[in-house]
Amino acid sequence: MGLQFLDDALDDDMDLLAEEEGGQPAEAAAPPGEVLSPATVQQWLEEARQRYEALENQLRELQIMIDRGRTEVERLGQHSATLRTYVRQQRARGKPAEAAREMQAALEAQQRFLMLRGQIEKMEADKARLEELKDLLERHITVLEHLLNLLGQAAGEEETGVASKELVRMILETEQNVRRRVARQMHDGPAQTLSNLILQAEIVQRVYARAPKQLPDELRTLEDMAQKSFKAVRLFITQLRPMALDDLGLTPTLQRYLNTLKQERGLETDLRVTGQPRRMDTLLEMLAFRAVQEALFEAEHSGQPHKLTVLVDFQDPRQLFLRMSLEGMGLDGLPDTPQTEEMRLLQEQVSLLGGSFRIQPQPGKGRVIEVTIPERMAE
Repeated sequence: MGLQFLDDALDDDMDLLAEEEGGQPAEAAAPPGEVLSPATVQQWLEEARQRYEALENQLRELQIMIDRGRTEVERLGQHSATLRTYVRQQRARGKPAEAAREMQAALEAQQRFLMLRGQIEKMEADKARLEELKDLLERHITVLEHLLNLLGQAAGEEETGVASKELVRMILETEQNVRRRVARQMHDGPAQTLSNLILQAEIVQRVYARAPKQLPDELRTLEDMAQKSFKAVRLFITQLRPMALDDLGLTPTLQRYLNTLKQERGLETDLRVTGQPRRMDTLLEMLAFRAVQEALFEAEHSGQPHKLTVLVDFQDPRQLFLRMSLEGMGLDGLPDTPQTEEMRLLQEQVSLLGGSFRIQPQPGKGRVIEVTIPERMAE
């Protein structure tokens, strides 16, 4: 029964060897004139690795079959020798019929012994050939890995150009978004207030003509509307480009901005400063101020913020650290990625300067945005 199992296993193994020898398709080569891409080489590499792994498994299985075959050959050899000894003994005892019957069994055992030994020799030859193929495939994988590395370096240089184009596209899109945002704020804010002022001025004229005694009340209303319009325009200018940033620096400008948000929008704000405040390059201070603005704008775009806490850390003389903590409805479920084009552009600009940008969701509260801006631009 052990011999039958071995014969079946050997038949299966011979089928595998036949497929390896002539039944497996070779990797497809790139068509003539086609540029060799990293994706194509990566596919070849994966196929080669799969074939290498399959080859290793096949060699292990083949070795098991060889070991089992050798054990069976040894057993058959001993059995054949025992039968031949028994035949000689029966002849010596004058029992030719018994000797002839055992001789037939000995011949069958000898035949199976020789056949199995021949199969083992064939498997050992196949194993040697597969080991040579394994070595060749290993060198093939090494060459493909090296080629993929070279193509990756070339692709990296090309991607740099692509990234630059993508950055330009992002800047242009962001500029258009900013223009739309400014137009919307102008329409909803100063433009609407000015329209109301014009209407109120007409009312004042009619009141002056019909009921002069009511004129002081209407003039006070007109003055209140003018004051609101002035505050809206001032806030609008601050959002576009705070003039105090050039004169006073980042910290006082941020404090003014947060105070205005608290007065005009009812937003709870808090500014915390660690280390000794210092002046930085104007562009870097503007970038830091924009980080606070965009953090709030993104929160208003995605949820309903009610509290903004800003930490400005000057302790590291080589860089500035900002931490914007926003709390409000709809903010704690946002992912840790920018949600607006303006914020994505800000992240890219910080990265180009050699800084860091990270968003951390705060379950049950909101989200935290941390920005590190080096005071020396990245080379």
